[in-house]
Amino acid sequence: MTADERSGCLTQIMRVLGLKSAPEKKVESVVTSSEVTYPYHLRDNFLSKAELYFYHVLVKAVGDDKVICPKVLLRDVLYVSDKKNNMDAFYRISQKHLDFIVCDSRSMDPLLAIELDDASHQQIGRNSSDEIKNNALESAGLPLLRIKAARGYDVTELRAKLTTTWLAPKQIALVTIADENNLTTAPSCPKCGSKMVLRTATQGERKGEPFYGCSTYPQCRGIVHITTAVK
Repeated sequence: MTADERSGCLTQIMRVLGLKSAPEKKVESVVTSSEVTYPYHLRDNFLSKAELYFYHVLVKAVGDDKVICPKVLLRDVLYVSDKKNNMDAFYRISQKHLDFIVCDSRSMDPLLAIELDDASHQQIGRNSSDEIKNNALESAGLPLLRIKAARGYDVTELRAKLTTTWLAPKQIALVTIADENNLTTAPSCPKCGSKMVLRTATQGERKGEPFYGCSTYPQCRGIVHITTAVK
């Protein structure tokens, strides 16, 4: 009697006794890496000719203490507070990118965004996209400098525009002061509006002092210092 015949007899006996045979386990096919297709190729135009030319001019204009990051996704620079209830706001920026971000070379904190505007920005669809970028960056407090694409640029003039833009006063206060005797509930973050949590400074001049820090840290480093009222 073969193995298949024995298996068939056992199945018949179990049916007579009212027993059910264990279900056969499905064997999942394993896909090896050699069977996966990777149809990718290296782009020859990561930056367009106009973007590349402007990039080299921008390098001369910003100085050695700045870093230039080209083609940065807007969602990598900005974040949405309370994302669960603000998914529409997230989707508005999720697939958009900025032409250039100028960052501080030591902290890599963004100083300003740069958009190189060519004739395509006059199109209706692009106008809507530009408006979203303008409003999103303004709400986050990151300056935006729009440069009209040209055949040539004056480095000195560009440097003056950059300096004026990233030294412009911030519209959003990063730090506020509160009196601990009058503070009954945690304040909202003055930078992004999220809830804040009570923390204690572990280093620096304020070591050991309590303060409120944004609950979304490290995405947002907004703080509220607490001062003791003079009695």
